[in-house]
Amino acid sequence: MKTITLISDWKLKDPYVAMFKAKLASMLPGAQQYDITHAIDLFNIEQTAFILKNSYKAFPAHTLHIILTDAPMANNVFPVLVEYDKHYFLGEDNGIFSMMFDNPEQLRACQYHPTIDNSGYVDKLLEMARWLFTDQLQDHTSPYSSFKLSLKRTALYEPQLNKITGRVAYIDAVCNAVTDIPVSMFEEVRNGRPFVATLPSSPYLRITKCYEHYNKAEKEAFLVYNQLGYVEIAMYRSNVAVLADIKVDDTVEIIFG
Repeated sequence: MKTITLISDWKLKDPYVAMFKAKLASMLPGAQQYDITHAIDLFNIEQTAFILKNSYKAFPAHTLHIILTDAPMANNVFPVLVEYDKHYFLGEDNGIFSMMFDNPEQLRACQYHPTIDNSGYVDKLLEMARWLFTDQLQDHTSPYSSFKLSLKRTALYEPQLNKITGRVAYIDAVCNAVTDIPVSMFEEVRNGRPFVATLPSSPYLRITKCYEHYNKAEKEAFLVYNQLGYVEIAMYRSNVAVLADIKVDDTVEIIFG
């Protein structure tokens, strides 16, 4: 079974996602295609890396994950395919691989060979997907290890201040603010203690409650554990990001008592 996922900033107003999927279906009949999301903020590869690296494990081993965020529509850009944790990741090396993986240069990777033809970038992606599932990669690609380095930001715990500092990674479909603070970090530091979560950009928002699941009885903003394994700021059936004017990249501080 061939399994392919797509993630992009292409949205769904235009026909381009459907056209790409139709071409995939023509080249790889019978492949199962899944949309991770096409609602990435425009050109935001950091947001793409965050979502993809925390969702790919939900799919079977040997799944191909095609990254279309900020895809160049040019014929002089050559896609890269990276093998990691029995999964394959295909896209432009615009820094996203160094955001997703530690030491990507040590992973098995290959690049579309630049001497093959003058086709556009999207066509090259489609060809590499076909080569992967038909065991032709070695015939048309070259080994790749010179990855572009990009800043990788992670949540930070400062024990002397009893504080975790993170950021808003993205705003989800119901306007909850997903942070980059792992649930495991939050629980280890909290250890049963009270806390206050604030955002300097939203001075009137003070959060002191946390739930493992959404609590419809809670009337104020609260922290909740999401399915990606991160803490998010939520209000039950309310658009907390709109109400509190929370934006992507806003700083989140959690101080423990």
